[in-house]
Amino acid sequence: LENLSHELERSEQLYKTLMEDSGDAIMLIGSDEIIRMVNKMAEDLFGYSSAEVAGLHFTKLLLLLNVENIPKIHTLFKKSLNGEHMSDEMQFTRKSGEIILVRVNISTSQSGNQFIAQAIFRDITKERETLLNLGKSAADLARLNKMKDSFLGLASHELKTPLTVIMGYAELIMSDMADQVDHTVLEMVENI
Repeated sequence: LENLSHELERSEQLYKTLMEDSGDAIMLIGSDEIIRMVNKMAEDLFGYSSAEVAGLHFTKLLLLLNVENIPKIHTLFKKSLNGEHMSDEMQFTRKSGEIILVRVNISTSQSGNQFIAQAIFRDITKERETLLNLGKSAADLARLNKMKDSFLGLASHELKTPLTVIMGYAELIMSDMADQVDHTVLEMVENI
């Protein structure tokens, strides 16, 4: 019994350590929608300490964070309590006022007779900005490519006309006037 007790303590300690040291923000929510625990990354992400968040009703936190679509996120949570793994994007306002976009994954496990939802939040704000910048850069490159093609077409047309005239006169000199032109001049015309 003592060994089992020590093993349980080590297991709990390992779980807490893994949760606290996770690179993602993690929140545990009971089936009564009360927030049980948040890790350090969640504190950093939301801007609220664990003491401010733990014990709050999940909907109250969503209101506190000024979440963009509360009913949708609440529905995700409810569906996760039925055993479905849910995932979606969520936009909220951090305590500091900064707008953040996250991907939230919610899954539920049973602890005794109670269900605990684990919500994992990953900040995708920079990824989304990068994608938007890549899209803008691609559009700019396409526009520049069109401008280049237009310039090359125009330059080609503008150069082709005088070069055609020069080539025509050079061929005329070489064919019809070859006997009337000095030999060195004829070599120059051949070079042309």
